[in-house]
Amino acid sequence: MLKLEQEMFMEEKIKVMITRDISELFTGETFLRLGKGMEVELPRWLAEYLVAKGYAKFVKEMTLNDILKKVSSYNFLEKKNLDDYPKDIDKKLYKYVKLALKRFEETSITEIQDKKSLIIQYMNLEKLKNQINELANIRLMKSLRLMLGLGEVPVELNEKLAPEELSIINEIKDDIKVWKENVLGVNE
Repeated sequence: MLKLEQEMFMEEKIKVMITRDISELFTGETFLRLGKGMEVELPRWLAEYLVAKGYAKFVKEMTLNDILKKVSSYNFLEKKNLDDYPKDIDKKLYKYVKLALKRFEETSITEIQDKKSLIIQYMNLEKLKNQINELANIRLMKSLRLMLGLGEVPVELNEKLAPEELSIINEIKDDIKVWKENVLGVNE
């Protein structure tokens, strides 16, 4: 399920501006001829590749700072939320975080203009890792408490969780069921 979710995310169209002429580009469906300065919508996987190779730049894609702000905001709201249920979040949040981490790993040190920029990006990346880890832990603990208390995963919880969270909750639910059968002799 998660692999399909990731593939669908990478197939979403995003807007890029072409920075160098491209004589022929196969999009998976058709061949395109793109000139410098053109704005086009391409599948995310192709846009990421072109940006990484210097042939394009993102027009409206979320940056590391945008993602960090979003995660920090969700983290703050989740900590203040005394409700048993986690708050609603962007269903693509974990995918954006994964993409930001991948982009940073693939960025050459020489692409970053100065040491100060490199240090700031690295610090923001570390903040992002800490914030997303803390957010995931809070949301998973709330979800587990609900699931254990009710003996099932409530429909309302399914609607509030990102696919990555729902996947782990369902795996844990199944493991608990098997454990109860094997250790306690209880069939539910």
